[in-house]
Amino acid sequence: MELTVETLKTLYPEVDSTIRAEAYATGLAEGQKDAGGKATLADRIRITGILAAALGDEIGPKAQALIESGITADQYKATGATLIVSAADAEAQMKEKILAALNKTGASSLGADGKPIVPGGKKDFETLVTEHEAANKSSHADAIRAVVRLHPEVHDEYVAKQQSQSTGKKEE
Repeated sequence: MELTVETLKTLYPEVDSTIRAEAYATGLAEGQKDAGGKATLADRIRITGILAAALGDEIGPKAQALIESGITADQYKATGATLIVSAADAEAQMKEKILAALNKTGASSLGADGKPIVPGGKKDFETLVTEHEAANKSSHADAIRAVVRLHPEVHDEYVAKQQSQSTGKKEE
């Protein structure tokens, strides 16, 4: 009688199942050894899926494409690219978009656009002091000192105007 797989299965089913179990275990061990401790394809697919889901709809597919491309971490770092934008960068981008949208409307409010609100196109001393106080949360005296230092010509005009008003003379 010739010994074949079929006769082994038929005559000795317990031996057949033992051989199959050992072969399966050996195959698993060899597969893991061949992978060198690295993730198998099934592991990569599973991990990539989890990562894509965790990163969300915008970043997830990008990360998944990077992983599937086979790029290494060092190669990715060398590109200087980033998938995730820092909170500060995201906020800055959002503010830029909002400002651009507001600028498109053409609306401006008095003084909020940085343009002078006094006739002649130049801000007067008192306006500059008030703006400095608000912008720097400083005292009135500190704002006056700063404006005198930053805008001496406007201060000179203010002093001349005050002196002419106190003496009753008109400005020249």
